[in-house]
Amino acid sequence: MISQWFVEDIVLDRENAPVAHKIQCIGGRDMSRCENFANKYCPGANPKLYDSYESVYNDPDVDVVYIGTPHAFHKQNMLDAITAGKNILCEKAFTINAAEAKEVLEAAKAKNVYVHEAMWLRVKGPVP
Repeated sequence: MISQWFVEDIVLDRENAPVAHKIQCIGGRDMSRCENFANKYCPGANPKLYDSYESVYNDPDVDVVYIGTPHAFHKQNMLDAITAGKNILCEKAFTINAAEAKEVLEAAKAKNVYVHEAMWLRVKGPVP
C-alpha cells in the first residue's frame, strides 16, 4: 500500500514544480503484479517492468531504487541493491533493528552509494 501512495504522490501534476518525476521501471515478484500496478498507478507512463527485484538492480539504466517491500525484507533488498551499486530510498522502518541498519550503512559506504530512509511529511496549505 505504501508503494501505491508513493507512486500516486510522486506523479501528481504540480503547478510550478521545478522537476517532473517519472516512474521509469517497476520490479516485483511476478510480471502480472507489475502490469497491474503500472496500469493502475502509472497510466500512460509505460514504465519498464521486471519480474524480479534482481532484474531491477542489474539494469545499468537504473540509478536509484525505491524499496517499499515489507519491513522484514528491507535489509536484504538494500544489500542486494547496494551490491549492484544502486542508490536507495527505503521506506520506514528502515530495518528491523540497529544492527541491521549498521550493516546496510557500512555496505553502502564501502560501495559508495547513497541510502536514505523515506519519510512522509504532511503540510497544511500550499507549499512555498
